[in-house]
Amino acid sequence: LLLLTKDLVTRGVASKEMAPRLGVSAGFVVRKCLEMAQRHSGATLLRFHQRILEADLAIKQGEMSEEVALELLVAELSSPQPRSP
Repeated sequence: LLLLTKDLVTRGVASKEMAPRLGVSAGFVVRKCLEMAQRHSGATLLRFHQRILEADLAIKQGEMSEEVALELLVAELSSPQPRSP
């Protein structure tokens, strides 16, 4: 939802038009998505999505238990990223 929200904002879609495009019916969901999408760059959201996908595949392919994959994912996504010089 955050990636979709970020894309809609970039395209200039009005917030009142976002709910049906996001597939949600509650206005507070749209407001929360807008708030969170503003806190992260598109690149960061894509990186989060990629890491979630990788964790999901590791679980489904039996490479990691659900608990370990989730703990590693949360630790990685919640740690600050080093900034480029």
